[in-house]
Amino acid sequence: AERARGIHARGAWERALEVFTAATRRFPASWQAHANRGLILEELGRPREAVAAYAAALRLVPDQAQVLEWSRRASARAAKPGTGDD
Repeated sequence: AERARGIHARGAWERALEVFTAATRRFPASWQAHANRGLILEELGRPREAVAAYAAALRLVPDQAQVLEWSRRASARAAKPGTGDD
């Protein structure tokens, strides 16, 4: 996860997405991996996919306030036409 954060910080979003996707497969109970995957998907202009990633995180930690906020934000973006991931 530390490696992914470094990649993420440098703006290599596609590579960071690959790393966090692998992390969610290897550690499916890691709500942080799912949430970080959602953040990256949003950066890539893919809010609908981000909503799904946040939903996976929220299944593990339903009351995590920050993830709830991110999920609401991504849902609002996904509802707008031309979001890029349709």
